[in-house]
Amino acid sequence: PALYDPLKYPDRVRQRRNVVLSLMADQGYITPAQAKAAQSARLVTSPNGGYSAYSPWFVDVVQIVLKTYFFTAIATALILMAAVYVASRWRNLKVEAQSA
Repeated sequence: PALYDPLKYPDRVRQRRNVVLSLMADQGYITPAQAKAAQSARLVTSPNGGYSAYSPWFVDVVQIVLKTYFFTAIATALILMAAVYVASRWRNLKVEAQSA
């Protein structure tokens, strides 16, 4: 991915884009006219690499923390749900065994 950084290597990105568009036209995903129009369009990049503020490290840290705590919370909830389900089934089995 670093080889195709549009801010550092716009020519590489443009070439790769054009190759992909040509392949898409060859395989029938788009028409040759659409490919030609897209290939002639100027390369547009977003400021700050698409971040609202230039601090990608902070965004990465937030994503890691959210994934860690979010998935931990989900795993805990699933374990608790399974425990409640097993306990309720066990109670029902004991009641059925006593009444038989």
